[in-house]
Amino acid sequence: MLIANKIGFEVPQENKKGDIYPLVKRNIENLRKKAKQVKLGLLPRDRSDHEVELLKADIGKVCISDLKILKEQIPIIAIWRKISHDLWMKCLYDINNKHHPDFENLEFKELKDITNNFDLWLVDNKTNVSKITELNFVSLLSGSIPKFIFKWENLKNLSLHFCKLTSLSSFIGTITTLTSINLCCNNLKDLPESFGNLTELKDLTLNDNEFEEVPDCLKTLLKLESLWLTDNKLKEIPDFIGNFRQMKRLNIGTNQIRFLPRTITQLENLEGLFMYENQIRFLPLDFGNLKKLDMFRASNNLIEEIPESIGSLTKLRELDLSENRLSRIPPSIGRLTKLFWLKLSSNEIRELPDAFSELKDLKNIDFNHNPLEALPESIFDLLALEKLHLYKTNLDSVDEKRFKNPRIFCWFVKA
Repeated sequence: MLIANKIGFEVPQENKKGDIYPLVKRNIENLRKKAKQVKLGLLPRDRSDHEVELLKADIGKVCISDLKILKEQIPIIAIWRKISHDLWMKCLYDINNKHHPDFENLEFKELKDITNNFDLWLVDNKTNVSKITELNFVSLLSGSIPKFIFKWENLKNLSLHFCKLTSLSSFIGTITTLTSINLCCNNLKDLPESFGNLTELKDLTLNDNEFEEVPDCLKTLLKLESLWLTDNKLKEIPDFIGNFRQMKRLNIGTNQIRFLPRTITQLENLEGLFMYENQIRFLPLDFGNLKKLDMFRASNNLIEEIPESIGSLTKLRELDLSENRLSRIPPSIGRLTKLFWLKLSSNEIRELPDAFSELKDLKNIDFNHNPLEALPESIFDLLALEKLHLYKTNLDSVDEKRFKNPRIFCWFVKA
């Protein structure tokens, strides 16, 4: 316990009897003061950055070591959260792997915040209501979830990424207060049916798993605003996707999807749609119904045509359709007057519509690797245009003096 003594902790003996709660409170108060010094930079000037980092680590060790001694006498655990993300992770790691081998069955009863602005959480047997609303396990679990979290009444945000999970307990459906859950970077293939009970969920992240289909239990989560399904093995998107009328961000990139359901155009509040690196050939004809869309990225697909209805996406600011099979850009693109970033590289486009004259906010255009034979006059008139990429096209030359913006950067290399 030299570390404890170094920063002023009083170290109780393992066999000490009697009421040691006052000692615990003094130790935690001392910890709070030391942590405040680290946070506010009030350590002596001769302390190197390396020593400061060591002190942060020491604070974590002291906290956990002290609690290890007390765990048989008082159901208490202190977790320092916001001073350092690394320290927060370290404390959880120590509890899990060093000082509590029965971590999965550890019972947390109640929670009390005794530090006001510094977020040192104290769990003891004298409070009535848990105040924990966020719990983050990053690379700290080994395939199972500690059972105590199913008893916390106010948990809203739960992160279980990089935890080697192959399945979820059906008890996950009992945490009905959850509004956000991150399950990315595991080995999940399905979700329990009870997951559909989490009807307050707004943000759900399932990236980097082994899903071959979107779990059917998601159809009841009608409050979802953000759904991330990147890097799975999905082959299709179910029709019930159209029921998520509050959805603002949808990411289905890096899968094996060939078709989009027409119901996707019912997502009237969708602001960001990401479907890059799939095998999608067509966009729905009524794609323009997504009138709130401001970001659309669909690179690395097999899309052959842009529907005319895209002109209805008048709030669109970023459009990426690079690495597809496009040969034509519809004139309706001229109605995307808020567009400032357009990427159409690696397609089969030979000519462009004159409608570019209406895209007065356009700052960055990428036409690289297209058999483009001429530029419309309207391109040269775009005063906001800062970057124009024309690498390996069929253009013979580009007269940069014709651009009305003298500061434009035009990257031209003939194919």
